[in-house]
Amino acid sequence: RATRARAGDNIQKDAKLTSLTLVGTSAGTDGAERARKIMAGVNLCRDLVASPPNVVTPKSLAEMAEEVAKEHGLEAEILDRDAVEALGMGAYMGVAKGSLEEHGPKFIHLTYKPSETPVKKLAIVGKGLTFDSGGYNLKVAGSMIELMKFDMGGSGATIGTAKAIGLLKPKDVEVHFI
Repeated sequence: RATRARAGDNIQKDAKLTSLTLVGTSAGTDGAERARKIMAGVNLCRDLVASPPNVVTPKSLAEMAEEVAKEHGLEAEILDRDAVEALGMGAYMGVAKGSLEEHGPKFIHLTYKPSETPVKKLAIVGKGLTFDSGGYNLKVAGSMIELMKFDMGGSGATIGTAKAIGLLKPKDVEVHFI
């Protein structure tokens, strides 16, 4: 359960798992270890999406991506406003130009490269529009603007997947996370 943004009586204690029995699986402990690695990525995604927009900013999202890359042997390339403009990424800047100047937009590209020559390459793309960079509110009343923070859910899923892939270390696929 995500508790980073909760305070006081709203914090709930997580239940402690005291034992786990796997029934009907030949995977045994290998299956449990694989599940643990996948869940580490799922939990990161959940924490990012559940965090309020004053916590998950373009800067903090880029810092989290860099941390995942460093911890799990991925390459990280984070482009700031100047680099994005220099590359002529006008459509991206059209949306990101509303980002608060203190955070500035960040274009995140992580890459997992296996130790062996990859048989295939895969790209996973997730929209990472944090609430601070959403521009003007053109939504009508009752449009659930309070849910706009979920506009970064795609990038949360992408960064969580990068963590899971970095832990699983598949041998035959190169994966780009954007």
